Amino acid sequence: MTTKLYRYYFINRPPFIGTHPDGAISQESWEPSYAIGYKTNGRRFHGFAVYNHALTFEEIWKYELYPSCETEGIAYYEWRQENSK
Repeated sequence: MTTKLYRYYFINRPPFIGTHPDGAISQESWEPSYAIGYKTNGRRFHGFAVYNHALTFEEIWKYELYPSCETEGIAYYEWRQENSK
């Protein structure tokens, strides 16, 4: 059985203490920032953290992260519009 993993990209800074919720099972830092493919329209990121559970939309917003899963990203941006975030 495989465990689903959830990857979140760092929008404004590389991963460090206090830049993302506790519980990440791995992380990677990129300096300089790196552009991720077509799904993000060439947006640049500073790395990522991987979790074995989905983060809440509030956590994604609070820590200025970007979900790698397109479906989760769409739901997150709908949540942001509904909650004026």
